[in-house]
Amino acid sequence: GGGASGMFAATAAADAIQKYSALTECDVIVFEGTSKTMSKVRISGGGRCNVMHDKTKPLPQILSSYPRGHKELRGLYTKRFTPDDAYDWFTSRGVQLKTESDGRMFPTTDNSQTIIDTITNAALRAGVEIRTKEKVNSVHLIGESGGGENGRFLVNISSKTQQQSAMEERFDAIILATGSFPLGHEIARSLGHTIVKPVPSLFTFDAKELVNDGGSFNGLAGEPVRQK
Repeated sequence: GGGASGMFAATAAADAIQKYSALTECDVIVFEGTSKTMSKVRISGGGRCNVMHDKTKPLPQILSSYPRGHKELRGLYTKRFTPDDAYDWFTSRGVQLKTESDGRMFPTTDNSQTIIDTITNAALRAGVEIRTKEKVNSVHLIGESGGGENGRFLVNISSKTQQQSAMEERFDAIILATGSFPLGHEIARSLGHTIVKPVPSLFTFDAKELVNDGGSFNGLAGEPVRQK
């Protein structure tokens, strides 16, 4: 998937191969079924993209903002990719970040395109191939651990850009970054994973007129509400 997670994961994989692997020829490919990558990043934070939370706050306080998944995030935030790591990743690539009163951090441009461009450019510099209008339909495990010259995974792809409508390619490793897309869960199950039933978390209001200049939502960052 060509969302933020898929693009970021592909970049990290390509960077790791260049730094730590003896492989001289290894392709890292992002498959995105639509015509654009990171479409949700574009609308996040009201089009400004709230990149992360205030990194100066204690980790338990940051984790308390996640009613589900805080236990799983603790290990990732302390051992794998800390809030400081996230901050350094963006700022080292020229993104200036600011912290607002509610703790959310935005690019100083107040434009989500800044984040999209930064992640996209990082992926391209790392050698990631981005293939839009190519949808993964299924993934089959065909080899044992350790792979082989033909790859462990057989991936079936529908293409809107190639002459043939369906293709099959082999890969040594795959990363599923399909978000809430049901097909991603089906692929994970087919590979032996157990899926925890997802529940709604975030959704978008269609309020284009209200957020424009003069609209009642224009400039609104957020209002505290209490559920009755």
